[in-house]
Amino acid sequence: MKKRILIVDDQPLSIEPVTMLFEEEGYEVKTMNTHKGIFTEIDEFKPDIILLDVFLNGNDGRYICSLLKSMDKTQAIPIVLISGLMEYKTILSEDVCPDGFLQKPFDLDKCIEMVKSLVN
Repeated sequence: MKKRILIVDDQPLSIEPVTMLFEEEGYEVKTMNTHKGIFTEIDEFKPDIILLDVFLNGNDGRYICSLLKSMDKTQAIPIVLISGLMEYKTILSEDVCPDGFLQKPFDLDKCIEMVKSLVN
């Protein structure tokens, strides 16, 4: 069975190359351009990992990450925060516990390597 990746980012052009790369690598990929409906999507799609943008149409992806990590049914799903505006050290806080961080624009090899290490 293919591993599933949920990518939540409000800039489709920035995630299109990585989406295509993951599909070529044999992953099933679902994308969302907003956080609205993320819980329903997680229930239906059952992702093995989530790539979550820090800034989503004015909303804070770090809050969504901490919320997902605090819920029993989603806390085991690895979450990688992605951002083109912030560095990793800026993102960290006691409330935000991502499993990884990727800076945009993506280093595609690093992105694939990180996802493989977190879903295997």
